[in-house]
Amino acid sequence: MSKFKKYDKSDLFSLEEFFEDYFKECEAYEAEAADSYASAISAERDKNFYDALMKIYVQDLEALTRDITPSPNHVISGSGPAWFYEPLAKTFVKAERGSQVIVVPGNEDELGRLLVRTPSTSGYLMIPYEEILDIGYN
Repeated sequence: MSKFKKYDKSDLFSLEEFFEDYFKECEAYEAEAADSYASAISAERDKNFYDALMKIYVQDLEALTRDITPSPNHVISGSGPAWFYEPLAKTFVKAERGSQVIVVPGNEDELGRLLVRTPSTSGYLMIPYEEILDIGYN
């Protein structure tokens, strides 16, 4: 007699349901394990990419700033308002004496003026060399 004959049909259906449920649980477990493995690999890949990107950024920043020296501060001598030539607009602009200016590298023009950038007027001015004071590193 076969060993399967001892089960009746209701037992076979319950056994079939058992195996269906068991295989579904195994598939869900495998899918969950695969997802967690994929997310772990993705997280590791993202971390490696970020680390590599930051390393390149730091190297580029070091190369750009290696030879930079700080520039001394300059102010317009005196106090009160003064009118200076603004070469872009080709007009005279009122600027406050005592305000900080940034001297643009270059030589004086034929009238002895230097091109400076003023943060207060957000533009460029031509100011005589004698009226620019070097106050050093502030």
